[in-house]
Amino acid sequence: MTETGVSEAASESKPRVLVVGAGLIGSYVGGLLAADGVDVCFLVREGSAGRYGGIAELVCTPFHKTPRRALAGRFAFTEDPSAAAGADLVLVCVKSPATSEAAEPLRAHLRPGAVVVSLQNGVGNAERLRQTLPGARVLGGIVAFNVVSDAPGSYRQTTTGGVVIEAGSDEALAILRRDGLPVTATPEIVPLQWGKLLINLNNALVALADVTLAEELGTRGWRQVWARQIDEGMAALRANGIEPQIPGPKLKLVMMLLRLPNWIYRIAAKRVASVDPDARSSMWEDIRHGRPTEIDELQGAIVRMAAKASLEAPVNARVMRLIRGVEDGSVRRPVSPDEVLRPKAYSAA
Repeated sequence: MTETGVSEAASESKPRVLVVGAGLIGSYVGGLLAADGVDVCFLVREGSAGRYGGIAELVCTPFHKTPRRALAGRFAFTEDPSAAAGADLVLVCVKSPATSEAAEPLRAHLRPGAVVVSLQNGVGNAERLRQTLPGARVLGGIVAFNVVSDAPGSYRQTTTGGVVIEAGSDEALAILRRDGLPVTATPEIVPLQWGKLLINLNNALVALADVTLAEELGTRGWRQVWARQIDEGMAALRANGIEPQIPGPKLKLVMMLLRLPNWIYRIAAKRVASVDPDARSSMWEDIRHGRPTEIDELQGAIVRMAAKASLEAPVNARVMRLIRGVEDGSVRRPVSPDEVLRPKAYSAA
């Protein structure tokens, strides 16, 4: 097995976790586990393990808390899917479009009944994993916080929130519940995944505005775009018999905050949730690094659900088109809220 930064044999007494994907969420969650005594191996894309060879330490900082450190020997980076064979728990943290491709090589190596947890955006990833890994016990999950990277090997949680996974494995809960990583289980994960998706509709707006999350949320026009997207999403989901649950604040409170004038919003928002001034969004990071975005799994999912109920979701559709334009170079950032809500004026510009 091609590895960097790991001892040759892990202690039999310690849990072993395979993290599929070494992006922001995978690296942060895996780093916290490693810092608290878990042996962690990151499965990365073929040909990319060398990029991680210089990382001798993972530093992960929970929101407004002391950094947790994991030294080399506690974690590894590998391109070899056979690392799944000895894992007590597999965490899938790749972008949604890559789910099946990333999981397929694990099929030959996972032990029967192995627990696999999806910590990804979107709603359909757990089902994709079940189809790809029929012998595994797959649990859905959500990560209700943002992460930024300050330097290679350094990751920082920039909003409040924790991890929620589908009930069904006490072993997974015992492994995941570590210092700095609040984890809970729920018997119904899908309503929470849809609720998280409604929150994640803002990811694209941060990317279009090309500003920090705090700056974007501080602009009433962008909050109104987000609220309009949520309105369309709620109508589409309810028409399909789905009642989403938003982790943290209740939906009515979120919608009230989004529509407040700026001066009232700044006061009220501080009582509900805190945001680090450096926080961005995963989609902003994807565009920055020239990676494909998850727009089809977020706004695209709302547009499809609306069409299924013979409804329209024009704001979500417009945001999706703009992000695709940014990806192919036909749209330049920053985009303004008016350019989203009044596309005719934007097209004539």
